[in-house]
Amino acid sequence: MTELQARKWNWICDTLEEQRRNLEEQRRLELRRQIIARIDNYLAARSSPMQGLGHVFVEQAERFDIDPRLSVAIAEGESFCGKCCFAPYNAWGMLAYGNCGSWENGIRLNVELLHKNWGSPKTAYDCPGYCVPDHPWMENVDGVRRAI
Repeated sequence: MTELQARKWNWICDTLEEQRRNLEEQRRLELRRQIIARIDNYLAARSSPMQGLGHVFVEQAERFDIDPRLSVAIAEGESFCGKCCFAPYNAWGMLAYGNCGSWENGIRLNVELLHKNWGSPKTAYDCPGYCVPDHPWMENVDGVRRAI
């Protein structure tokens, strides 16, 4: 192979690799957009005060590789998606935090709590102890997560 052929071959390989990366990024962004829309639709259907914050759930969950639907599902299980909170802006029953100050901050705190205690949970079953163990909480929360 001549030097010119080698350079051409390298250019072709580099171009194909760049196209592959671009396609993967496009797929990732489309999946992200779909998850945001599904979360927003779920919150709107529940008349949640967190309507329109799907992007916040996704942005925060991406920080720790957590399924963003999990935080939404926990909010459903703990407070009907923020409609019956024990403290302002705390839809997740996080006793240690009380008033979270805003929905955005509450989402952030919940995702950080999940990461701190359970790493990168994907389902409610990955969060033993979030709620009383013999309670059907895990089944209910994970059912909501799957439905979103």
